[in-house]
Amino acid sequence: MLRLALADPSSGRERADLVDPFLALGDRGTFSRTLLGAVVGPQGTPVLEVAIKLQSDDYPLLSEGAGITNAHVERSWQHEAQLVDRVPPVGSGLPVPVEVLERRPGEPGILPPTIFCKRREAFFASVCPECGGPLADVRDDRLLEDRGLERREGSLARFVGCRACLAHGREARLWTLMKGEGQGPGVGDQSHLFVALGRLARREGRILPCQGCEHVPTCYPEDERASPEVLRCLTPVTFYESRALAFPLLHLRYDECAALIGGATVPEIVAQVGEPGRAAVLGRVAEALALQPAYLFGHDAAGKLGLEVLRLKLALFAQLCRATTMLHRHGREPHLGITPARAMAAIGEESGGLPWLWRLAVRLVGLGNAFVRQPPVGTAADLPVPSFARPRLVDPVFAAPALREAPRADLPGTLTPRRISPLPDGRVVVEADVEADSIDLADVGEKDTIDLSVVQGRPPLSLVIVALPAGREERALRVRSAPLSLDASARETLTQLIGQPLTRARLTIHPCLHVPADVHSLGMILLVSLLAHPGRPAAEVARAVDDVRERLALAARHRPEGDGGVLVEQAGRLLATDPFAKRNLFARPAEREEAAAAIPDDVWMDALLVGLRAVTTLRGLSVCRSPADFDPGHPEVKVEFLLQLVDGLIRRVDAALFGLPGRAREIRAAVARVAREFKVE
Repeated sequence: MLRLALADPSSGRERADLVDPFLALGDRGTFSRTLLGAVVGPQGTPVLEVAIKLQSDDYPLLSEGAGITNAHVERSWQHEAQLVDRVPPVGSGLPVPVEVLERRPGEPGILPPTIFCKRREAFFASVCPECGGPLADVRDDRLLEDRGLERREGSLARFVGCRACLAHGREARLWTLMKGEGQGPGVGDQSHLFVALGRLARREGRILPCQGCEHVPTCYPEDERASPEVLRCLTPVTFYESRALAFPLLHLRYDECAALIGGATVPEIVAQVGEPGRAAVLGRVAEALALQPAYLFGHDAAGKLGLEVLRLKLALFAQLCRATTMLHRHGREPHLGITPARAMAAIGEESGGLPWLWRLAVRLVGLGNAFVRQPPVGTAADLPVPSFARPRLVDPVFAAPALREAPRADLPGTLTPRRISPLPDGRVVVEADVEADSIDLADVGEKDTIDLSVVQGRPPLSLVIVALPAGREERALRVRSAPLSLDASARETLTQLIGQPLTRARLTIHPCLHVPADVHSLGMILLVSLLAHPGRPAAEVARAVDDVRERLALAARHRPEGDGGVLVEQAGRLLATDPFAKRNLFARPAEREEAAAAIPDDVWMDALLVGLRAVTTLRGLSVCRSPADFDPGHPEVKVEFLLQLVDGLIRRVDAALFGLPGRAREIRAAVARVAREFKVE
């Protein structure tokens, strides 16, 4: 049995006074919220705490005109369920569902509209005030249209209704979370629904927990002038049908792990946690951790503590790289939203004698963030490389430049058809030259996708094509379309126009968003974990890193192709400055000067270079030479290479940390054995 955890009211207040009685575990996603729950036994005793991810009733993070519909939301949930079912259940670094919700393979669980009584602490299915039958989402778009309401298909509008009542008469009342203008008396919102339940509450029965409750007279007063207490006592768990998945509970965000490794205390981290569910969990964890050692060399502050801190942060990063590799290999798609908030860690149980900072197990969450863009004509399968849509939430610090840059959309240009090649299936491929004065087409990448449209009257032509770069022709960009279906008239007109500039063209460029974007995010996470602390936020680190990136890019323009050694030397000089000093590794830099000084300069520099190789796109230096530098057949290769760099550095740190070669092997073997127990290798 699954149960949601409840917030405790402050002194002098009742739980009914709480607007939201549930314990949130994280920030709201675009389509979801995550609550603390527990699997309970037959006697109601909690057996396992879990994170319950629920579909949101509303989507406040979406802007007007975002073009998102109910179908998009449902596909997003299905996509995530398919991903988590596709990855290995053990050792992947990706979340594995706790199967406590009834669901089919590749599908999320579906919860009915569910209400919670804060006074009775009772959950119950939302029911029809007239007949007591269950309420369910209304998917009959014709019925909605007949009532002058938005169709479910093509919008985010949702309504619940009683199927039995609707089957007997189409005038049965519908309910929505918040009533919009012009929806008429046939639609009620949640407050109307709760008050209307009074008719059932006054009857005998077991449909509602209200039936037979002593508070019925005050919750549903007969006097219409009295304020109904039901509006204070009832709250929806989910007003509509909700997709849901349950996952193991994770305690810490990645940045919190890095801060703790750097010397921040657990109470300091708990005090900064904004999510009440996670704060409650961490409060309990803090009590247990207070009795356990955090470091192996905590007593050796002037000697090996600095190296241990560096080693722990590199090992944490290596886990995140392994998880990303597994996503690329098994999901065959990027994440496009890797941030510290989406790299969570659990603290393994005390075993094998390892300090608790050595038992952090990272999981990459927030899967299903990447969506293949549906082109304006044809299908996504027509393109040689999937074109992913820009995520709805883009982090200003950790997202790759291609994600942060303003969209290049609906730009004026000139299209000159050059060749029309027929295909065996009756479609054609169009080659054309594109010119545009508002942007530099030399910046268009080899795997970028271009939507082109031309509408003109003489000769009449309405053409939409999806194309990829195919070369350069002086100022023009040569493009080749995906297979295109043209009727005979349009094909004849286009054939007549070969070689003629069509000046009324409009173009939208969709950058290649794939593995290199994830590599950039990983690099920023590493650099921020090494250089940020309470006195130096992530945004300040990002500005320093961007300055180095720009200087290196400028230097790369004036060097021979393939001369990477010069870039590495230049990078070393730029990183040997105060913003990248070793003392930034610690939460309190001024108190750890001795520990920082004990870290070998070459090891520190190489750790920074690993991060810099990930956030740049320079030949001879970077993991990815461009936003399109990856193999679609083996998307995991780039992060595997990054992981090799990190693992090699960890071995060097271990050699310095553990001393004699024989002892190093023994300790590494012990660490590996315990890591296998916690599946954090």
